[in-house]
Amino acid sequence: MSQDRKLAGKIALVTGAGGEIGGAVADRLSQAGASVAVVDLHEEHGRAAVARIEAAGGRATYVRADVSKAEDVAAMLAQTAEYFGGVDIVVNNAGLQRAGTIEDFSVEDWDALFAVNPRSCFLATKFALPYLRSRGGGAIVNMSSLAGVTGGPGGSGYSASKAAIIALTKSAAAELASENIRVNAICPGWVES
Repeated sequence: MSQDRKLAGKIALVTGAGGEIGGAVADRLSQAGASVAVVDLHEEHGRAAVARIEAAGGRATYVRADVSKAEDVAAMLAQTAEYFGGVDIVVNNAGLQRAGTIEDFSVEDWDALFAVNPRSCFLATKFALPYLRSRGGGAIVNMSSLAGVTGGPGGSGYSASKAAIIALTKSAAAELASENIRVNAICPGWVES
């Protein structure tokens, strides 16, 4: 375990935590002292992340959720709060990627990107607010992408969905700052995974 325990006593929830970026985020939060709810649609990946965190001396639990569904998002927050006693940090990392030119991009792929990428951030923010308020504030981190800032050929759908996350983040940050709830976006570039 790291000596950097700035988050000791905090409770974090990370969506898509069975993947590369989400797994690294969950690991780092645990190393900093947070208890972590590992949320993933794929149980095998989620449970592997929990085992890795626990093997390193951290506290974690697996929560299955389809973050495009409001009822699953509400349930994942309720389960986390019940298991650990609250929620302080929400990392909206789960997402989809699809590529293709505008002409060739299917309407179904466009809809799938927007049903997961910005929708999941909106749902988790909406349903997390009562839990964060009950703890006197907290943090929401939305995983966007450099593609949401720059765009690029063959990435219109993905870029648009990630740009929507940036706009949502800016609005939520302005709306919630007075309640001691910080909302930020991270925009990584390409990740080999």
